[in-house]
Amino acid sequence: MENENTKAQRVVDFLEEDQVRAHFADINTELLRGHHFQQDEYPEFDIILSKKDDFNNFYRIFYSLCLKHEKYDNQDFFYLDCIDESKGKLGHSSRHRELGQEVTIIAIILINIYHNLYFEKEKIITWSMLKREIEESENKEAYKKLFFQHPKSVQTDGEWMEVQKRFKRAIREFTRLGWVKNLGKREDDVHIEIRASINRVAQLYAHELQNFNDFVERIQAL
Repeated sequence: MENENTKAQRVVDFLEEDQVRAHFADINTELLRGHHFQQDEYPEFDIILSKKDDFNNFYRIFYSLCLKHEKYDNQDFFYLDCIDESKGKLGHSSRHRELGQEVTIIAIILINIYHNLYFEKEKIITWSMLKREIEESENKEAYKKLFFQHPKSVQTDGEWMEVQKRFKRAIREFTRLGWVKNLGKREDDVHIEIRASINRVAQLYAHELQNFNDFVERIQAL
């Protein structure tokens, strides 16, 4: 019978290929941090695609994780997930840390905007669009409860600046995860492209998306 060392060697044989070896450290680090590689990330995505069975075996054997290949809105992406999905939403060892409640809320807001831009090839948004979503969308009352200590018809510039800071912190996290691409050239700007891979959150939080007001009430009650 084949011994364990021989099996392990066979699993890592693909790492000897020149292109894989040249980029494996970056791919491995980012996947284990929770990054979602989408098809515009060259050459990393192409390497994963061409060797996806090898990568999946590698993570299954050495990390007890599986490499997921999904498609949304005609965009393919890869990420790591638990083999046993019963371990909970976003709560597995391939993540650097779990999403907080506020970050999850902001992700849901971005998903709603993504779907509103269905017919747009690129889902590009700015701070003015985010502000309009909070002020005018069907969820505006829930959003104001979440983001303002004293919600009123017109919030001050200072209050909006604080909300913008909270969005920017979340956007930095989403950029790391590969859910958004930061297009802003200025530090005080919010100018991003929402990527198809953010819809993984929609899968994990389908109930919360469909019952958003109840979700907000539960968070405020904590």
